[in-house]
Amino acid sequence: MRADARPPAARRNPLMPARQDRRLVRTGDHWLHLPNPCGVPAEICARDDVPLEHAAVDEALALLETARTLERLAEATPGYDGPEPRIARVALTPDFHKGAGIPIGTVLETEHALLPQAVGNDVNCGMRLEVTSLRADRVRPRLDALERRLRHLSFEGGRRIALTPVQREALLRDGLPGLLLADGAPWQGVHSEDADDALDRMHAPGFPAATAEAFADWVGSAGGASHDSVIGGIGGGDHFAAGNRFFLSLTMRAGLAAECGGVDARLLYDAPHNLFWQDGDRVVHRKGATPAGGHEAMAGGPYAMWGEPVIVPGSMGAASFVLRGHGDPRTLASACHGAGRRVPRGASARGSDAELDAFLREFRVVTPLDHRDPVVARRSDVMAAWRRDLKQEAPWAYKDIGPVVSSLHGGGVAAPVAELRPLLTVKG
Repeated sequence: MRADARPPAARRNPLMPARQDRRLVRTGDHWLHLPNPCGVPAEICARDDVPLEHAAVDEALALLETARTLERLAEATPGYDGPEPRIARVALTPDFHKGAGIPIGTVLETEHALLPQAVGNDVNCGMRLEVTSLRADRVRPRLDALERRLRHLSFEGGRRIALTPVQREALLRDGLPGLLLADGAPWQGVHSEDADDALDRMHAPGFPAATAEAFADWVGSAGGASHDSVIGGIGGGDHFAAGNRFFLSLTMRAGLAAECGGVDARLLYDAPHNLFWQDGDRVVHRKGATPAGGHEAMAGGPYAMWGEPVIVPGSMGAASFVLRGHGDPRTLASACHGAGRRVPRGASARGSDAELDAFLREFRVVTPLDHRDPVVARRSDVMAAWRRDLKQEAPWAYKDIGPVVSSLHGGGVAAPVAELRPLLTVKG
């Protein structure tokens, strides 16, 4: 990790469009405007060396047509005399790419409306960053043993994390605080910083409390009480995902402690994606995007002087970056959640075997399958399936992270603080 990190320069990607989409209008070195028939303000934060798919622009324009759909729904609803639902603004982050109906990297602000598809199925997909007392030179000599340990913990039943029905319900209903405080929880008092952080965030202004309880009054007053089940489902997904990241961190802590000796670890930040953020009648939807609030959003907390931590992971083997948010209104105080896919999964799976082999010689990926096991290596069918799966997440499948982070920096969205270089990746 190094402070005041500078992202690397871009590589030319032959699989992406060489020219900017003609429907986009560049308004500055780091910004483009997307004109649309509905007149919704829509901007993209991206330098000219960040590839943008034509198909993703198609999806963004189709999404903007939802503004007309909201108008027609209000007109066609018998007895509805409430405020007009509308899309107020759309921002697209540098990792913008085609999704399933709505582009990944979309930030959408609505008034008097909720759009569940603008959250998607993978509710509260997110990043959790922990800082340990270990130095890289202490871990490197133990990577072989750590790889075996993490495979056992992650995929071979070594975690031994068992939840009672009461604890599972507490997690889904009340999130991580409910789980940590539930009767019989074996980790009570062990990781108090996680409970404190989760409780603080639960009660902080602007926290994505996408639960039926938190939204019931607001949804009901807008005549949308029938949406409670949708909101409750998103809330349950939100809570489950936060708990899942917590357990993943416990697994990593256990593996490091077993192979590297005593380890002190603390949570730096847990950054959610794919949620609603509600403020009165205004709702910000982030699909494949993460909050990047400034000083005001962090007031009263440990990051008040810096801005919200923004975690932008690279692909397997590539650098990741930690930034501090500026609360930029053009992006609705949001940043990207990664480098962004540049090659579809199907095309990635047909990538070069030679490139994959070269990557695996230089970098460690812990998967359920140990490809170095001679018994496994003799199964050509198993190895072929394993290689296809790994290629879908290989470095060539993603954009270069350098121009993506530089776009955030130059566009005034977030400033780089540290660059993180990976030693090992665990991939399910």
